[in-house]
Amino acid sequence: MTTKIRYNIIIPLNRNDGTAQPGGLIHQTMDELVNACGGVSHHTETIHGVWAYENNIFRDHNNVLVVDVDDTPDMLDFFKMLKTILEERFEQTTVYIIRHKIEIL
Repeated sequence: MTTKIRYNIIIPLNRNDGTAQPGGLIHQTMDELVNACGGVSHHTETIHGVWAYENNIFRDHNNVLVVDVDDTPDMLDFFKMLKTILEERFEQTTVYIIRHKIEIL
């Protein structure tokens, strides 16, 4: 068995004001992930979410990018940096990046 770290990146399809994200941002992000990590999977099914922030209700439509990498300090640093970049790129208060250990048979 091989142990890796999986990063699930929740990508918003709309900005907080409800307008669609500009075309190409997801592909730009995927290209960056391929360059840094060697590969990425894009789950294109829409994930619907509802959340509250500062007395406002937001309705989200998201996709998920999935990346499996070795568990190294450099990779953790990369994804911490990427979170800040994605929050600016997608004009979001926060972008969720979920990290967990996986075992590959």
